Amino acid sequence: MEGNVDVTSAFHWSLYLYAIEGFLFFAVVTQTKSQEPGSHGGIARSFGTLFLFQSIAAVLLAIASLSGQGTVSRYCGIGSACSAVMVAISCIPAATHVSVPDFRKGVLKTVCFVLYAVFVAAGGFYWSRHVATTPEIPSVSEQLRRQIAGALGGGMVSILASSLIRLTRKVKGRNGASVLFLGSSLAVLAGLIWLHFEPLCNASSRLMWSDTCPLPRVYDHNALLVSFLFCANILGAEGVLRLMAVGSGDGLIEGYTEIGP
Repeated sequence: MEGNVDVTSAFHWSLYLYAIEGFLFFAVVTQTKSQEPGSHGGIARSFGTLFLFQSIAAVLLAIASLSGQGTVSRYCGIGSACSAVMVAISCIPAATHVSVPDFRKGVLKTVCFVLYAVFVAAGGFYWSRHVATTPEIPSVSEQLRRQIAGALGGGMVSILASSLIRLTRKVKGRNGASVLFLGSSLAVLAGLIWLHFEPLCNASSRLMWSDTCPLPRVYDHNALLVSFLFCANILGAEGVLRLMAVGSGDGLIEGYTEIGP
């Protein structure tokens, strides 16, 4: 395990809370889909999968960071990285269902799916070269962490683009798309804030706390990142539930009363 793994308790507790939140949102989305047959199944499945892998990635990262050097830390770190990759991949169908909710428009759905897949792939293999630094994942190389961060960035761009497309189309669900857009924007903002603080702060147990860091060690930039993502998830889940309430197909045109703020 490398020396800059964050050992602060605030970061680990934030990860555990984030994991619990993600699993609860997965359960809520799945339960809503099963109890309301008219809800949008595609959005439920894709975002439910996204929340689930989000939860798994967070809890495995917390365990890996706390386990020290050894087999548990290594496998949990690798598992967390794999789950993060699945989060990025899940963004592709999720964004597709947001931008094109009508299941009858297969060609348009395919075009959007390919476009969002290109975003994620470009993030992982091209944009990742411009990522200055990434959060530490035990037993995962820096290059792979950069690629994962780039892919996640591409996934967020896909969600943002799909929300904007939904807002401009003459279909119901613009309310939910706007909330989802806010949540995704907050997640992107969290990453940008983390990139600003990372050179100033060092969460390693091997070094004294940096005087250049404006944040206290008890609540460092890594904990701040997870806290922002926690809030972004709340907005994202609310947007997803509103979009599910719209349904798909004919439900987009009639028989639907949009959920107010």
